[in-house]
Amino acid sequence: MKDIFTAVSDGDIEEVKRLLSVGFNVNVKNASGESLLHLAVKNDNIEMVKFLIERGADVNALNIDKKTPLHYAVEKRNLEIVKILVENGAKVDVMDYKEETPLHYAAEFGCIDIVKYLLEKGADVDAGIKNYTTPLYYAITYCKPDVVKILVEHGANVNVKNSRGKTLLDIAIEEMICDIIKVTRPITVGDIIEEEYVNLKRLDEKNREKLISSIRIVGYMYAYNRKGKLIKQDVKDSEGKTPLHYAAEKGNLNAVKYLVENGADIFAESNEGKNAIDYAIEKVRDLVRKMVYKVIGKIEDCINDLIVYGESDVCDCIDLLKISDNRKKMIGKYAKVITYLYDNMTIADKLEEYISVEAIRNLPNVFIRDKNNKTLLHYAVEKGNLDVVKLLLEKGADINARDNNEKTPLHYAVINNRVEIVKYLVKHKANVNVMSIIGKTPLHYAIENGNMEIVKYLVEHGADINANNINATFSDILLCDHVVADIYCGKTPLHVAVMVGNLDAIEYLIEHKADVNKRDKGRNTPLHYAAFYGSLRIVKYLVEHKANVNAKNAKDKTPLHYAAESGNLDVVVYLIENKAEVNAKDFEGKTPLHYAVINNHLEVVKELVRHNADVNAKDKDGKTPLDYALENNYQEIVDYLKNVTK
Repeated sequence: MKDIFTAVSDGDIEEVKRLLSVGFNVNVKNASGESLLHLAVKNDNIEMVKFLIERGADVNALNIDKKTPLHYAVEKRNLEIVKILVENGAKVDVMDYKEETPLHYAAEFGCIDIVKYLLEKGADVDAGIKNYTTPLYYAITYCKPDVVKILVEHGANVNVKNSRGKTLLDIAIEEMICDIIKVTRPITVGDIIEEEYVNLKRLDEKNREKLISSIRIVGYMYAYNRKGKLIKQDVKDSEGKTPLHYAAEKGNLNAVKYLVENGADIFAESNEGKNAIDYAIEKVRDLVRKMVYKVIGKIEDCINDLIVYGESDVCDCIDLLKISDNRKKMIGKYAKVITYLYDNMTIADKLEEYISVEAIRNLPNVFIRDKNNKTLLHYAVEKGNLDVVKLLLEKGADINARDNNEKTPLHYAVINNRVEIVKYLVKHKANVNVMSIIGKTPLHYAIENGNMEIVKYLVEHGADINANNINATFSDILLCDHVVADIYCGKTPLHVAVMVGNLDAIEYLIEHKADVNKRDKGRNTPLHYAAFYGSLRIVKYLVEHKANVNAKNAKDKTPLHYAAESGNLDVVVYLIENKAEVNAKDFEGKTPLHYAVINNHLEVVKELVRHNADVNAKDKDGKTPLDYALENNYQEIVDYLKNVTK
């Protein structure tokens, strides 16, 4: 005969049944506070778990460490048991004595499927935030990049700070830098001299994976804010220093090469205004100063030689200063870093000159960027060189790389009307909905250019026809000198098509379900723009396709306000015929008649009055249309209004 705990641990269901039938409590606990269900989960016994739950086992029972069976199931990485427990009422946010939830455990162990499942079931992605030890912290600390990606995409707070004022992003960057230095340290200076570029395969598998994972973690965290919106690539800590700054400061050529070859910005400056070369040079100065006080006058000459001539003059320079062998190696190490960075900066300054197949084939680093963060791929696209584009992508160039204006190669292809390159990039998974710094997608630019072939191709391949360029600046709207100051950004492709008068694009977008009443940031519809710009054909097309003629924007202006303000008589007539409200007031209390008068449009004034516009309407300043006519000395309008008010 067995006791009930042994029977459960042994998986002896028949014996457990017998013991329960004679009165044993299904929720009895051992000295560690473990229930029978805890033990069944610990032993991965799915059949026993189901049986005990059927017999009334408490799925939320706590052991002495306040762990539930669900904590155990996650520790065992057993998704099936996790699901059984949750489906039978297990609490997903229950905390143990360390205030760790099952999601913390899953993050620590890198259990991707369990992380996803718990989040689907409502697990708190920021559990433990008051102590900053959230599941995201665990995923970073235990180097689980795939879990980091999932948590961040589910809204995990990357800005939570610990007691030292460090955010999780800061911690991730620190971890990555430590890994870069630690993992590449076994590669000696001799190795570097033997090979121009050290292969990461020289690292053992464990260290290589650790390095790659830590870099991925920072990438995932920095790629998304709370809303999942992409932001700038080059990560910086609170001092404005990037991983490349730290690698250069440590004199670690392997880390420097690895970062530069993976797109690190060699021109990036810290809060002190220093770039990577500055940090390397600073370390050389420190090394020399500490050892050669007697020849201090020659130090600067030596350093300048290192910068200008690179490693070839290292030995002569060091011999001149009579520095120890150890110091020679140290300075030589930094000289190599300086030379490498200097060479890359020189190439970056003339990046445009390398746009040929032969040049690309001979270029060791195709990931280099210029001062504007443009890559070789940006330049190749801009120049329209499809062969170079293909070669760069074969060599691993980032198809969605962003420059300082957040423009990708696809943006450049569209802007420069490179139809074949657009198609090639899209076929190779370029993001068709990526936004530039002013919030424009490739589709916005295609419509501005009037290139219907590109417009249609982008839409056919997933471009969002209702995308709002919500990040656009006001200056972006100034497509003509007469744009009204109260029409704001956030335009959809349809807004843009209306503004540039592209009727073909308007028809195509509406045929493909573009929202004709979609609002921009200033709550303007496409009809507001059409009324202001005065294209009767476009106004008619929009109204015929259910555009709201009385839609009010953020300043309560209707399309009729804009038509009257701009003096577009035929549009005014058409809008009124289609039931536009003649006496609608904006936030200043002004009617379309006020604006027609203020802008001296006599024929529009007459048309509005003929359709019962209130000539005595007062705005918030108590002024009528006649008051404005008198103020501006518009005599014809004054005479007309006085005549109709008799």
